Amino acid sequence: MSPSNPPVNADARDVPAPASDRAARAGYRARYASSMSQLRRSPQILMLAILVACIVQTSISSASPNDPLPRTELVLTEGSRLEVASSKGNIAIVAGKALARQYQWDGCALDSHMHARTHRWFGSLGAYDPAGRLGKADFLKYPSCKGVSRTVVEEGQIHFPDLESAEEWIRHRPKSWTTVWTNDGLVVSWIISPAQSEGVAIGGFSLDLKLVCINGQRPTRLAGSSDQAVKLVHSSGPNQAIHKCATVGSDVIAETQRVLIEDWKKFGGNVEQKK
Repeated sequence: MSPSNPPVNADARDVPAPASDRAARAGYRARYASSMSQLRRSPQILMLAILVACIVQTSISSASPNDPLPRTELVLTEGSRLEVASSKGNIAIVAGKALARQYQWDGCALDSHMHARTHRWFGSLGAYDPAGRLGKADFLKYPSCKGVSRTVVEEGQIHFPDLESAEEWIRHRPKSWTTVWTNDGLVVSWIISPAQSEGVAIGGFSLDLKLVCINGQRPTRLAGSSDQAVKLVHSSGPNQAIHKCATVGSDVIAETQRVLIEDWKKFGGNVEQKK
């Protein structure tokens, strides 16, 4: 786990969570922020903390299937490539068969082993990879590049009732992450956190790929978008690189709004930093 950034799916339980669970997670976040500086000073303590967290992640996520379910709402189609350029660096996502993904940046490339979600997580029914590791030996089994060995990633669709709600969600993307989006609803947020402990790369490549859907359709404009920064590649043409918005009921859209707004009010920040 990246020492500077809790994983996107540190707590992989389905939402909405009971109030007691949310309070517990809020307390954890406060303790996490105050203790990280001490952990960085001691590689032994840092590695121990990472091992404990990864064991919890793996035990939670292992029940999720490694292949898409019939209702899994993904963004990228098989064989597609998504390239994103930004002032902080360029990245690319290559979609393989089923849930296979490769993430590329700065001459590096790491494969992800995602799990399909069985229930919605803050409105999304996509796939995720908490990249759990069970110790130093387990870290060494995986390739690394420039201090990064874990792909802590998420991909899925998110459904809104109107344009204003979608743009409000984008405004709540984490400020410490790089976020790029297009007029037609592709939203990519990422942060790269290299780290070493006892000579082992333990850093994370964290990324959240979302497709914004408004009442079952992709938007045609989103404020602040950067269409020129995103490139889609597919053997059948770029229009075949992205899945269509899934058909969902008004209850899904309403529940997504409820959960997001509740989280913003309680914590005053973006959803993914609080999982």
